[in-house]
Amino acid sequence: MPYLRLKRVFFSIAPRMPCKLGSHSLGHEMRLTYVTSNLILTLGFVLLPAPTTAQTIPLATDAYSSDIQAYRTALPRLKAHVADLLAHSNYEELDRLADTICLQKIRVARGEWLLDYFYFGLSTPVGANPEDHIAQLKAWTAARPQSMTAHVALAGAYIGYGWAARGTGLASTVTPEAWALFNARIAEGKQILDDAANLTPMCPQWFLEMQMVARAQGWDRPRAAALFAQATKFEPEDLQFYINYAAYLLPEWYGHDGDIAELAQQVADSFGGAKGDLFYFEIGSIALSSNASQPDHLGWATTSHLDWARLQRGHQVRLERDGPTNYDMNSFARLAWGFSDAATAKRTFAQIGDKWAIYFWKTRARFDEARDWANKSTNPDIASPHSIPMP
Repeated sequence: MPYLRLKRVFFSIAPRMPCKLGSHSLGHEMRLTYVTSNLILTLGFVLLPAPTTAQTIPLATDAYSSDIQAYRTALPRLKAHVADLLAHSNYEELDRLADTICLQKIRVARGEWLLDYFYFGLSTPVGANPEDHIAQLKAWTAARPQSMTAHVALAGAYIGYGWAARGTGLASTVTPEAWALFNARIAEGKQILDDAANLTPMCPQWFLEMQMVARAQGWDRPRAAALFAQATKFEPEDLQFYINYAAYLLPEWYGHDGDIAELAQQVADSFGGAKGDLFYFEIGSIALSSNASQPDHLGWATTSHLDWARLQRGHQVRLERDGPTNYDMNSFARLAWGFSDAATAKRTFAQIGDKWAIYFWKTRARFDEARDWANKSTNPDIASPHSIPMP
């Protein structure tokens, strides 16, 4: 599958497997942007040799281990192992491993689920022929017709193949032939998901793939909301369900200004406390990272309808849970700049040093402009009226 589940892009994601921004609709003139949070995280991993048996993979058994890096080191091995099982048609072991991971609901670093990496292993290898990969997955579904995992992986392959046909250009640049392939492949993926809806055990990835279908087919708001409600009832703390629905609510898709802020507040209030603040930050960040939210002027984020103080609290919760990364600090510095919070921006730029991230700043000149503004606008002993105290 060409998109990834979680979000760290974006915002995004981001995002158990993939997310995309932009629109397939002929009425929208937005450019498709892939939201690949997990991909960004895994780019830094060294792919270790795949273990010979699934039992040799060190799996996390608690929600958030303090030894996150140890699990991160193992995650690419899981991905490679799953790909190897598929290549050797070891369908029984694939189903056993998938069912175990689903039932245990194992989460690892940054709120990601171990299931993400399992499905990464079932995605089309880079440079591979998608038709050949789909044939492999069809063989699995034929051999084990009761396998939820096989059906979900096959549906995801068709959905990704549909987006590949559409391409990443403006909607007006997509040819009628490409639209036909896009629609046909998305429809094929949906049919596979429909056929698997009653298989057990139910898999969270089923909902994620169907959310991608909802966005691709332009489901109306009540129908998309009903799917979202069904998904979050199945697993209330699966962040990617919220991220996918928030992406659907972007103005360049099917929502309006303020929709994501309203969703973030509702979800955060329902959880409450630190967890609510974390969900507020993750969901709200999507509105601040959309195609329509990439302006060049200071203070652009103040029109987002989001609560900057609550975003800061959520970001702090994530830092305490996962630790800082250069990617996250650049993202947060850009948000502080967007909310005209010079004091917070200055502290964050000090942590970044000279390691600017092109994804957020586009050019070194823009990074320098924002950093210079923060440094010149603040007295280190005077806090910005927009900032919250940091521990």
